[in-house]
Amino acid sequence: VTVMSDMFIAGTDTTSNSLRWMILYMALYPEIQHKAHATLDEEVPKGRIPSLEDRPRLAYIDALILDVLRLSSLVPVGVAHMASADVQFEGYNIPKGTILMATLELFHHDPALWERPNQLHPQHFLDGDGNLISRHDGFHPFSLGRRQCLGESLARMELFLFTAAILQRFNITAPTGVELDATTDPTQYKLNTPKPFKVMLATRT
Repeated sequence: VTVMSDMFIAGTDTTSNSLRWMILYMALYPEIQHKAHATLDEEVPKGRIPSLEDRPRLAYIDALILDVLRLSSLVPVGVAHMASADVQFEGYNIPKGTILMATLELFHHDPALWERPNQLHPQHFLDGDGNLISRHDGFHPFSLGRRQCLGESLARMELFLFTAAILQRFNITAPTGVELDATTDPTQYKLNTPKPFKVMLATRT
C-alpha cells in the first residue's frame, strides 16, 4: 500500500507542477505560445481535442514540454545511488559504499550544453528539419541510472495531452500590472514548485 501511495503521490505532484510551470512560461513567452497555437491549429481539426494520434505531427508541442521540464528542473537533485566498488573518477577517489546524488539542475542550465540555458527555447529539442530530439546528453528530468523514474513515458504522454488541450483552447496572459516570477527557490531540493502566480485564460476563437 505504501509503495502504491508513493507512486500516485509522485505521479500527481510532478505532473500537476509541470503543468503549472508550463502555464507560467506561456504567459512569459507569448511568442512561443503563439507558435504552439499555430501548430495546433494547423495539425488538429477545429472542434476536436488533440489525441495521441496527433502527436507525431506535433513535434513542437513535445519540444515545448521537454524544455519546460529542462528549464524548471522540477526535481533538481536525482535519487541517491551508492558506489558498488572503489572508483577513481576525474582525479577523485570514490570508495565503495559512497552515496552519490546528481545535481540535475546543473545539467539543465549548463551553457556548454544548451544554446539558451536560462530561457525557454523549444528549439533545444528540434533538429534542423523540425523533428523532435527526445534524448539529449544534458537532459535528465527523470533522474538517471538504474533508479530513474519508471513513469517517464506515462508522464510525457500525460503532459502532451494536457498541454495540447490547454493551448488549443486558451490564450494565457498575465493580468495587467502583474509581474510574473519564474525564478526557482534554491532551498527546494526535492521539488522545484513555481511560486504562487495569477494568469488569465481566455477562450480562443
